[in-house]
Amino acid sequence: VAKSAVAIISELIASASSILVLGTEERIRNMLEELELKIYQIAKDNEIRLFVQPYFGIAEFKKGDSFEEVFEQASLAKIQSERNFEPVTYYDESLITGTKLSDTEDIMEGIKNKEFEVYYQPKFSLNTKQFISSEALVRWNSSKYGFLNPSQFIDKVEKAGLIHEIDMYVFNRVCEDINDANRRGRRLIPVSINFSMYEFYSPTFVDDILKCVDGHNVPHNLIEIEITETTSQSNPFLCISIMKQIKEKGFRILMDDFGTGYSNFSNLRKVPIDCLKIDKSFIDDIVEDKKTREIVRFLIELGKNNELEVIAEGVDKAEQVDILRRFKLDTIQGYYYSKPLPKKDYEDFLISNKFEKKGEDEEWF
Repeated sequence: VAKSAVAIISELIASASSILVLGTEERIRNMLEELELKIYQIAKDNEIRLFVQPYFGIAEFKKGDSFEEVFEQASLAKIQSERNFEPVTYYDESLITGTKLSDTEDIMEGIKNKEFEVYYQPKFSLNTKQFISSEALVRWNSSKYGFLNPSQFIDKVEKAGLIHEIDMYVFNRVCEDINDANRRGRRLIPVSINFSMYEFYSPTFVDDILKCVDGHNVPHNLIEIEITETTSQSNPFLCISIMKQIKEKGFRILMDDFGTGYSNFSNLRKVPIDCLKIDKSFIDDIVEDKKTREIVRFLIELGKNNELEVIAEGVDKAEQVDILRRFKLDTIQGYYYSKPLPKKDYEDFLISNKFEKKGEDEEWF
Protein backbone atom coordinates (compact mmCIF):
# COMPACT_ATOMS: atom_id res chain seq x y z
CA VAL A 1 0.00 0.00 0.00
CA ALA A 2 1.46 3.32 -1.04
CA LYS A 3 1.86 5.92 1.71
CA SER A 4 2.78 9.57 1.61
CA ALA A 5 6.31 10.52 2.62
CA VAL A 6 4.88 12.53 5.54
CA ALA A 7 2.96 9.51 6.84
CA ILE A 8 6.00 7.26 6.60
CA ILE A 9 8.26 9.79 8.35
CA SER A 10 5.68 10.38 11.07
CA GLU A 11 5.53 6.66 11.78
CA LEU A 12 9.32 6.41 11.85
CA ILE A 13 9.60 9.27 14.35
CA ALA A 14 6.79 7.93 16.52
CA SER A 15 8.30 4.45 16.93
CA ALA A 16 11.59 2.62 16.74
CA SER A 17 10.86 1.29 13.27
CA SER A 18 12.81 -1.20 11.22
CA ILE A 19 12.99 -1.26 7.44
CA LEU A 20 13.86 -4.27 5.29
CA VAL A 21 15.57 -3.18 2.08
CA LEU A 22 16.45 -5.39 -0.85
CA GLY A 23 19.16 -3.95 -3.06
CA THR A 24 22.56 -2.39 -3.13
CA GLU A 25 24.34 -0.33 -0.49
CA GLU A 26 23.92 2.69 -2.74
CA ARG A 27 20.15 2.22 -2.65
CA ILE A 28 20.21 2.09 1.14
CA ARG A 29 22.35 5.23 1.33
CA ASN A 30 20.05 7.13 -1.03
CA MET A 31 16.99 6.06 0.93
CA LEU A 32 18.48 7.22 4.24
CA GLU A 33 19.47 10.56 2.76
CA GLU A 34 15.91 11.03 1.49
CA LEU A 35 14.45 10.10 4.87
CA GLU A 36 16.71 12.58 6.63
CA LEU A 37 15.80 15.37 4.23
CA LYS A 38 12.09 14.63 4.61
CA ILE A 39 12.35 14.82 8.40
CA TYR A 40 14.10 18.18 8.23
CA GLN A 41 11.55 19.40 5.68
CA ILE A 42 8.63 18.42 7.90
CA ALA A 43 10.15 20.38 10.78
CA LYS A 44 10.77 23.39 8.53
CA ASP A 45 7.34 23.39 6.87
CA ASN A 46 5.55 23.12 10.20
CA GLU A 47 7.88 25.57 11.99
CA ILE A 48 8.76 22.94 14.56
CA ARG A 49 11.39 24.39 16.90
CA LEU A 50 12.23 21.09 18.57
CA PHE A 51 15.36 19.70 16.94
CA VAL A 52 15.14 16.13 15.62
CA GLN A 53 18.23 14.29 14.43
CA PRO A 54 17.69 10.86 12.84
CA TYR A 55 20.28 8.18 13.52
CA PHE A 56 20.40 4.91 11.59
CA GLY A 57 21.85 1.52 12.41
CA ILE A 58 22.26 -0.95 9.56
CA ALA A 59 22.78 -4.70 9.75
CA GLU A 60 22.97 -7.16 6.86
CA PHE A 61 20.89 -10.32 6.63
CA LYS A 62 23.17 -13.33 6.22
CA LYS A 63 22.33 -16.95 5.60
CA GLY A 64 20.98 -18.55 8.75
CA ASP A 65 20.23 -15.25 10.53
CA SER A 66 16.87 -14.74 12.18
CA PHE A 67 15.02 -11.45 11.98
CA GLU A 68 15.42 -10.99 15.77
CA GLU A 69 19.21 -11.36 15.54
CA VAL A 70 19.55 -8.88 12.71
CA PHE A 71 17.20 -6.41 14.37
CA GLU A 72 19.30 -6.55 17.56
CA GLN A 73 22.46 -5.95 15.53
CA ALA A 74 20.91 -2.94 13.76
CA SER A 75 19.72 -1.56 17.11
CA LEU A 76 23.23 -1.85 18.51
CA ALA A 77 24.61 0.01 15.49
CA LYS A 78 21.98 2.73 15.98
CA ILE A 79 23.05 3.20 19.60
CA GLN A 80 26.63 3.63 18.39
CA SER A 81 25.43 6.26 15.90
CA GLU A 82 23.79 8.23 18.71
CA ARG A 83 26.88 8.01 20.91
CA ASN A 84 29.20 9.26 18.18
CA PHE A 85 26.71 11.69 16.59
CA GLU A 86 27.20 9.94 13.26
CA PRO A 87 24.07 9.66 11.11
CA VAL A 88 24.77 6.10 9.94
CA THR A 89 26.63 3.17 11.51
CA TYR A 90 27.00 -0.28 9.95
CA TYR A 91 27.03 -3.20 12.35
CA ASP A 92 30.19 -5.20 12.87
CA GLU A 93 31.29 -7.55 15.64
CA SER A 94 33.59 -4.95 17.20
CA LEU A 95 30.49 -3.19 18.55
CA ILE A 96 30.11 -6.15 20.89
CA THR A 97 33.73 -7.12 21.53
CA GLY A 98 35.29 -3.66 21.27
CA THR A 99 35.05 -2.82 24.98
CA LYS A 100 36.02 -5.20 27.72
CA LEU A 101 34.57 -4.91 31.19
CA SER A 102 38.13 -4.65 32.51
CA ASP A 103 38.73 -1.56 30.32
CA THR A 104 35.73 0.19 31.83
CA GLU A 105 36.81 -0.74 35.34
CA ASP A 106 40.39 0.44 34.71
CA ILE A 107 39.21 3.80 33.36
CA MET A 108 36.82 4.36 36.26
CA GLU A 109 39.56 3.43 38.71
CA GLY A 110 41.93 5.84 36.96
CA ILE A 111 39.41 8.67 37.29
CA LYS A 112 38.81 7.85 40.95
CA ASN A 113 42.54 7.83 41.72
CA LYS A 114 43.22 10.97 39.65
CA GLU A 115 45.60 9.11 37.35
CA PHE A 116 44.53 11.28 34.43
CA GLU A 117 46.77 14.34 34.32
CA VAL A 118 46.39 17.64 32.49
CA TYR A 119 49.34 18.92 30.48
CA TYR A 120 49.49 22.40 28.95
CA GLN A 121 51.01 23.35 25.60
CA PRO A 122 51.64 27.12 25.24
CA LYS A 123 50.75 28.98 22.04
CA PHE A 124 53.12 31.68 20.78
CA SER A 125 51.95 34.87 19.05
CA LEU A 126 54.11 35.91 16.09
CA ASN A 127 52.57 39.37 16.40
CA THR A 128 53.25 40.15 20.07
CA LYS A 129 56.15 37.68 20.46
CA GLN A 130 54.57 36.38 23.63
CA PHE A 131 52.78 33.25 24.77
CA ILE A 132 49.15 34.30 24.73
CA SER A 133 47.25 31.08 25.45
CA SER A 134 47.63 27.31 25.85
CA GLU A 135 45.80 24.07 25.22
CA ALA A 136 44.93 21.52 27.89
CA LEU A 137 45.84 17.96 26.89
CA VAL A 138 45.07 14.82 28.89
CA ARG A 139 47.55 12.07 29.75
CA TRP A 140 46.91 8.83 31.65
CA ASN A 141 49.59 7.98 34.20
CA SER A 142 48.13 4.52 34.76
CA SER A 143 49.31 2.37 37.65
CA LYS A 144 48.58 -0.67 35.45
CA TYR A 145 49.65 0.38 31.93
CA GLY A 146 52.17 3.15 32.56
CA PHE A 147 52.16 6.61 30.96
CA LEU A 148 49.72 6.79 28.04
CA ASN A 149 49.00 9.45 25.41
CA PRO A 150 45.38 10.04 24.29
CA SER A 151 45.83 7.95 21.13
CA GLN A 152 46.46 4.96 23.40
CA PHE A 153 43.28 5.20 25.46
CA ILE A 154 40.66 7.59 24.04
CA ASP A 155 39.20 4.90 21.75
CA LYS A 156 38.59 2.67 24.78
CA VAL A 157 37.08 5.59 26.70
CA GLU A 158 34.63 6.27 23.87
CA LYS A 159 33.63 2.62 23.48
CA ALA A 160 33.13 2.33 27.24
CA GLY A 161 30.75 5.31 27.13
CA LEU A 162 32.95 7.28 29.55
CA ILE A 163 33.89 10.24 27.35
CA HIS A 164 31.65 12.56 29.40
CA GLU A 165 33.50 11.60 32.57
CA ILE A 166 36.90 12.27 30.96
CA ASP A 167 35.83 15.54 29.32
CA MET A 168 34.46 16.97 32.55
CA TYR A 169 37.34 15.56 34.60
CA VAL A 170 39.83 17.45 32.43
CA PHE A 171 37.72 20.60 32.44
CA ASN A 172 37.39 20.53 36.21
CA ARG A 173 41.15 20.06 36.63
CA VAL A 174 41.84 23.02 34.33
CA CYS A 175 39.52 25.23 36.37
CA GLU A 176 41.18 24.03 39.58
CA ASP A 177 44.63 24.81 38.17
CA ILE A 178 43.64 28.31 36.99
CA ASN A 179 42.06 29.08 40.36
CA ASP A 180 45.17 27.83 42.17
CA ALA A 181 47.57 29.79 39.93
CA ASN A 182 45.49 32.94 40.40
CA ARG A 183 45.46 32.52 44.16
CA ARG A 184 49.27 32.20 44.20
CA GLY A 185 49.74 35.20 41.91
CA ARG A 186 51.17 33.21 39.00
CA ARG A 187 50.97 34.33 35.38
CA LEU A 188 47.62 33.55 33.78
CA ILE A 189 46.84 33.11 30.08
CA PRO A 190 43.67 31.62 28.53
CA VAL A 191 43.44 27.83 28.31
CA SER A 192 41.55 25.99 25.57
CA ILE A 193 39.85 22.66 26.20
CA ASN A 194 38.82 20.34 23.38
CA PHE A 195 35.43 18.74 23.97
CA SER A 196 34.20 15.60 22.26
CA MET A 197 31.23 15.70 19.91
CA TYR A 198 29.25 13.71 22.46
CA GLU A 199 29.87 16.30 25.17
CA PHE A 200 29.32 19.35 22.98
CA TYR A 201 25.85 18.21 21.89
CA SER A 202 24.81 17.18 25.38
CA PRO A 203 21.63 19.08 26.43
CA THR A 204 23.38 20.25 29.62
CA PHE A 205 26.73 21.22 28.05
CA VAL A 206 26.48 24.99 28.55
CA ASP A 207 25.12 24.61 32.08
CA ASP A 208 27.85 22.10 32.95
CA ILE A 209 30.73 24.34 31.90
CA LEU A 210 29.19 27.39 33.60
CA LYS A 211 28.75 25.46 36.84
CA CYS A 212 32.38 24.31 36.75
CA VAL A 213 33.90 27.67 35.79
CA ASP A 214 31.85 29.74 38.22
CA GLY A 215 32.28 27.16 40.96
CA HIS A 216 36.05 27.71 40.78
CA ASN A 217 35.76 31.49 40.38
CA VAL A 218 37.49 31.40 36.99
CA PRO A 219 37.03 34.48 34.76
CA HIS A 220 35.26 33.44 31.56
CA ASN A 221 37.89 35.13 29.37
CA LEU A 222 40.46 32.58 30.62
CA ILE A 223 38.53 29.66 29.11
CA GLU A 224 38.42 28.79 25.40
CA ILE A 225 36.25 26.01 23.98
CA GLU A 226 37.72 23.91 21.17
CA ILE A 227 35.55 21.84 18.87
CA THR A 228 36.58 19.97 15.75
CA GLU A 229 35.43 20.84 12.26
CA THR A 230 33.63 17.48 12.19
CA THR A 231 31.65 18.44 15.28
CA SER A 232 30.63 21.77 13.77
CA GLN A 233 29.39 20.10 10.58
CA SER A 234 27.62 17.19 12.23
CA ASN A 235 24.60 19.36 12.93
CA PRO A 236 25.18 22.96 11.78
CA PHE A 237 21.85 24.33 13.05
CA LEU A 238 22.22 22.98 16.58
CA CYS A 239 25.96 23.69 16.64
CA ILE A 240 25.48 27.39 15.87
CA SER A 241 22.81 27.64 18.56
CA ILE A 242 25.15 26.15 21.18
CA MET A 243 28.05 28.33 20.02
CA LYS A 244 25.98 31.48 20.40
CA GLN A 245 25.10 30.51 23.97
CA ILE A 246 28.77 29.91 24.75
CA LYS A 247 29.88 33.23 23.30
CA GLU A 248 27.13 35.10 25.16
CA LYS A 249 28.73 33.83 28.37
CA GLY A 250 32.10 35.34 27.42
CA PHE A 251 33.99 32.25 26.24
CA ARG A 252 36.05 32.18 23.04
CA ILE A 253 35.48 29.34 20.55
CA LEU A 254 38.22 27.68 18.49
CA MET A 255 37.68 25.37 15.53
CA ASP A 256 40.24 22.58 15.71
CA ASP A 257 41.60 20.46 12.81
CA PHE A 258 40.37 22.98 10.27
CA GLY A 259 40.80 21.88 6.66
CA THR A 260 40.69 18.15 7.32
CA GLY A 261 36.93 17.75 6.85
CA TYR A 262 34.63 18.65 3.99
CA SER A 263 34.88 22.36 4.69
CA ASN A 264 32.09 24.56 3.50
CA PHE A 265 34.03 27.81 3.34
CA SER A 266 30.98 29.81 2.26
CA ASN A 267 29.33 29.05 5.62
CA LEU A 268 32.34 30.11 7.68
CA ARG A 269 30.89 33.55 8.38
CA LYS A 270 27.73 31.99 9.80
CA VAL A 271 29.64 30.04 12.45
CA PRO A 272 30.32 32.23 15.52
CA ILE A 273 33.93 31.20 16.14
CA ASP A 274 36.95 33.31 17.11
CA CYS A 275 39.81 31.20 15.80
CA LEU A 276 40.80 28.58 13.22
CA LYS A 277 43.42 25.95 14.01
CA ILE A 278 45.20 24.55 10.94
CA ASP A 279 45.72 20.83 11.34
CA LYS A 280 49.20 19.39 11.87
CA SER A 281 48.87 17.23 8.75
CA PHE A 282 49.28 20.36 6.60
CA ILE A 283 52.18 21.74 8.62
CA ASP A 284 54.17 18.49 8.36
CA ASP A 285 54.65 18.94 4.59
CA ILE A 286 54.77 22.71 4.37
CA VAL A 287 58.55 22.90 3.80
CA GLU A 288 58.87 20.24 1.08
CA ASP A 289 55.54 20.46 -0.75
CA LYS A 290 54.53 23.58 -2.71
CA LYS A 291 50.86 22.59 -2.98
CA THR A 292 50.64 22.18 0.78
CA ARG A 293 52.20 25.61 1.28
CA GLU A 294 49.58 27.16 -0.97
CA ILE A 295 46.78 25.40 0.93
CA VAL A 296 48.15 26.74 4.22
CA ARG A 297 48.50 30.23 2.74
CA PHE A 298 44.89 30.04 1.57
CA LEU A 299 43.62 28.91 5.00
CA ILE A 300 45.48 31.75 6.72
CA GLU A 301 44.06 34.32 4.30
CA LEU A 302 40.60 32.78 4.69
CA GLY A 303 40.77 33.19 8.45
CA LYS A 304 42.05 36.75 8.26
CA ASN A 305 39.39 37.74 5.73
CA ASN A 306 36.80 36.54 8.24
CA GLU A 307 38.53 38.43 11.08
CA LEU A 308 39.58 35.25 12.87
CA GLU A 309 42.77 34.42 14.69
CA VAL A 310 44.64 31.63 12.88
CA ILE A 311 46.75 29.08 14.76
CA ALA A 312 49.01 26.44 13.22
CA GLU A 313 49.34 23.18 15.17
CA GLY A 314 52.26 20.78 15.21
CA VAL A 315 54.99 23.30 14.32
CA ASP A 316 58.26 21.58 15.19
CA LYS A 317 60.91 23.11 12.91
CA ALA A 318 62.46 26.54 12.40
CA GLU A 319 61.84 26.28 8.64
CA GLN A 320 58.12 25.88 9.29
CA VAL A 321 58.11 28.94 11.56
CA ASP A 322 59.89 30.97 8.87
CA ILE A 323 57.28 30.09 6.23
CA LEU A 324 54.35 30.74 8.56
CA ARG A 325 55.81 34.08 9.58
CA ARG A 326 56.04 35.10 5.89
CA PHE A 327 52.39 34.02 5.48
CA LYS A 328 51.43 36.42 8.32
CA LEU A 329 50.17 33.66 10.60
CA ASP A 330 48.97 34.85 14.01
CA THR A 331 49.84 32.09 16.45
CA ILE A 332 51.96 28.93 16.61
CA GLN A 333 51.47 25.80 18.72
CA GLY A 334 54.05 23.05 18.58
CA TYR A 335 57.25 21.51 19.91
CA TYR A 336 59.38 24.26 18.34
CA TYR A 337 58.27 26.56 21.14
CA SER A 338 57.20 24.07 23.77
CA LYS A 339 56.05 20.49 24.24
CA PRO A 340 53.00 19.86 26.47
CA LEU A 341 54.06 20.45 30.07
CA PRO A 342 52.74 19.33 33.46
CA LYS A 343 51.31 22.06 35.65
CA LYS A 344 54.44 23.09 37.59
CA ASP A 345 56.73 23.04 34.54
CA TYR A 346 54.12 25.00 32.60
CA GLU A 347 53.90 27.71 35.24
CA ASP A 348 57.71 27.98 35.42
CA PHE A 349 57.95 28.13 31.62
CA LEU A 350 55.56 31.09 31.47
CA ILE A 351 57.75 32.98 33.94
CA SER A 352 61.05 32.26 32.23
CA ASN A 353 61.55 31.06 28.66
CA LYS A 354 64.06 31.93 25.96
CA PHE A 355 61.54 33.05 23.35
CA GLU A 356 59.96 35.98 25.17
CA LYS A 357 63.39 37.22 26.22
CA LYS A 358 64.46 37.73 22.62
CA GLY A 359 64.66 41.26 21.28
CA GLU A 360 61.83 42.69 19.20
CA ASP A 361 63.71 42.35 15.93
CA GLU A 362 65.91 39.36 16.73
CA GLU A 363 65.56 36.18 14.74
CA TRP A 364 64.96 32.95 16.69
CA PHE A 365 66.46 30.48 14.27
